[in-house]
Amino acid sequence: MPRFEDHDCMLTNLQEDVVAHFMESGIFITWRRKLRSLCMISRNHPETSRYFKSYASCRNEEVRHLVRHNRMIHPFSLMSLYWEFFTFFLFTALYAVVPIDASVLVIGHDHDIYLVKFGLDLMHMVDMVMIFFTGFYDEDKSKVIFTPGKIAKRYLKTYFIFDVLSCAHSLMLPIRLSVNVGVVTSLIIRTFGILKIIRITRWLRVTELFRQYMGYTSYLFKGVRVILVFLVVMFWAFAINFFVENFLTQYHVSIHTPEKDIFEIFFDATTTLMIVSILRDNMTHILEYINTLIFICFGFGLQLFVYAQIIQVWIKYANADHKRYSLHKQFKEYMKYKELPLKLQGRFVSYFQFKFHKYFFKDSDINNMISPFIRQEILMHVTRRHIEKVDFFRHLPENVLMKVVAQLKTEIYLAGDVIISAGTIGTSMFFIYHGTVAIFTPSGKEICHLEDGAHFGEIALILSETRVANVVAVTASELFTLRRTDFLEAIDPYPECKDQLMLLAAERLHKAITHT
Repeated sequence: MPRFEDHDCMLTNLQEDVVAHFMESGIFITWRRKLRSLCMISRNHPETSRYFKSYASCRNEEVRHLVRHNRMIHPFSLMSLYWEFFTFFLFTALYAVVPIDASVLVIGHDHDIYLVKFGLDLMHMVDMVMIFFTGFYDEDKSKVIFTPGKIAKRYLKTYFIFDVLSCAHSLMLPIRLSVNVGVVTSLIIRTFGILKIIRITRWLRVTELFRQYMGYTSYLFKGVRVILVFLVVMFWAFAINFFVENFLTQYHVSIHTPEKDIFEIFFDATTTLMIVSILRDNMTHILEYINTLIFICFGFGLQLFVYAQIIQVWIKYANADHKRYSLHKQFKEYMKYKELPLKLQGRFVSYFQFKFHKYFFKDSDINNMISPFIRQEILMHVTRRHIEKVDFFRHLPENVLMKVVAQLKTEIYLAGDVIISAGTIGTSMFFIYHGTVAIFTPSGKEICHLEDGAHFGEIALILSETRVANVVAVTASELFTLRRTDFLEAIDPYPECKDQLMLLAAERLHKAITHT
């Protein structure tokens, strides 16, 4: 993980480079560290911020990865990202080569396309091996799974059999070189290459990763994806059509195919698929007519699908573009009216980017649409791990804790913002939901960092005393705040709990003063 921006850290024992800590020495240590860093979680991966929202959570994930599963590749690492980009080009080539491979069978010339397909299949097999060594994110457990057995089980139950069968023709090359395999058997094995189309979902997912990585507009890129899907499906329709013709030929159906080259074969198929014309006027068998009619109907449905998708994308893009333009204009007019300097304008934009993570929504509107019970359940889910760590709350009944949770408010601080100033009267307690803050003495000495799940300022819930330390946001941080008035109102029916908390707060205040 990179060091904190806009923060000159005074803690000499703070180890930022987790890889260097675990790999201290050895041969080629620099290159080994770079390779290991490529295989670990990276904030440059587009999906990292979705599941790991702070530096602390990323660093904890680094430690968990290195300690328990240092031979595996993290799914949100740069290695995984770059390999996914490579597989995009790999499958793009395969989606073009397989139909060409089928077309050369029609004209009866193998050419050198088989060697190209064999090389691409070998790279596909390498990708299959990579999958066994790459973790995956489990949505149900909300964590990355690195266990080899679970990774293998997941792959074997989903795409493994399709990947193996799609490479069967290349895998059986040694057998076919030593044993005379029948023409029909060879054709069937070769036809299995069509199964690669099942992996188009992964191919499309990589395009979305690339869009996020490059920062391209989502709706415009969806239009590009529709065009790519159209081209791939069209080529695959060619492959199926050509393979059917080959099967008909092998089963002695009379098909009179004139001497043509690959380009003429594809031109005829394209004109038929696009319902322009049927250039084959020498059909003599009913199966040929059925194959052509199915091909024409498929082409008609494909065109309708593409037209509908383009219209849908355009409507959504136009509406989203208008809303985005309107919101952007409001921001610009607001900053212009307030005459904000450039630095403050940057902080203004950074605030909204951190708060909404590029997706704008209104908390109040969503909360008004759901029931109070669901709202309470959501709050308890989000804040329970924070509440359980506070000594003050361990003596409180469950119904009081529910009242306390209901009073929590969310606040966002950018890097460099002062959250607490020493010498001021404390009125609130803070829980760190996401982010990192630094604790300073009144003289300016940095004491420590607090990160996700930590809390501070709890003495202010009971005693109206001055703060004994400064707290400054190191990174953009989202905090839960609890005001003293709300807390006292919640525990007022329980005077015995209040007395215990008064004693505990006085003890904590004495320790804090002696340490600063």
